[in-house]
Amino acid sequence: WTLYAIFGGFTSTYGRTASHVDRFKMQAAAGTLIVLSLTIGTAVGTLPLASFIAIIGIGLVGGATAGMAEVFQWRPSGALFMVFAFGACASNPETISKIPISFVVGAICAIFAIAVGSIGVWHPTNRGLAAPKINFTRTEIRRNVYQYGGTASAAMFISTVDHLSHPYWAAMTAVVPLTATSTTDRINRGLHRLVGTFIGLFVAVAIISTRPHGWIMLLWIGFLLICAELFILKHYGMAMVFMTPMALLMTQLNVKHISTSLVLDRGITTGIGVSIGLSVLYLTTD
Repeated sequence: WTLYAIFGGFTSTYGRTASHVDRFKMQAAAGTLIVLSLTIGTAVGTLPLASFIAIIGIGLVGGATAGMAEVFQWRPSGALFMVFAFGACASNPETISKIPISFVVGAICAIFAIAVGSIGVWHPTNRGLAAPKINFTRTEIRRNVYQYGGTASAAMFISTVDHLSHPYWAAMTAVVPLTATSTTDRINRGLHRLVGTFIGLFVAVAIISTRPHGWIMLLWIGFLLICAELFILKHYGMAMVFMTPMALLMTQLNVKHISTSLVLDRGITTGIGVSIGLSVLYLTTD
């Protein structure tokens, strides 16, 4: 259940500099979509041919949530966490009994994250920043929907037909450049993802070599997440040095020993994702 809990907890990443009312609204909306994404993903994981159904599903989830993120000006922007949640849960074969469990666990953790984010409302001198002025056009919304949906599905498809064990890693990586605002920032975000991931793979190998499991693995995940949060707004590439081993540990919570083949899989899917993401930007940017 820890995977569902972690995704629900990602609700806390939204609206960190917004006023308390705006943060509550943003986290409530984004958290709802994250929980729905992981629940739908879990449901897909129970179906025959789930891997190929997920190719279409991840595009629909990415496109729809990216459109909403643009309309309501969520920060961080884009549909990264929804794509991540759907892809990870859809890639794990599950039984039907896990569908309500995924929803309940994800929802509880999302609600907890919202509650933590609302604590500061009682402090009179800490009101945060005003919500950004909503300024968008239908063309921008459609572009976001097509970019996120097409990019996620294309990366998922290529990784699936190549028989990679975690094709959603490529889909998640492919949408990362789209989360930035300007073209230059998007290219830099993609390159930071690539370089930071490959450095992070060496960190992952060092951690995996200690054969962590159980509570030790959870402690590693918590430590790596804290380190990633310290850098995420300062230098995305450095944050990926910690996010990469964290992602590897997150998806292997139910096994005692992590195979080092996962490291190679992560490197390949990252290369595929960045290549597709930057290619889509080149083809769709005026």
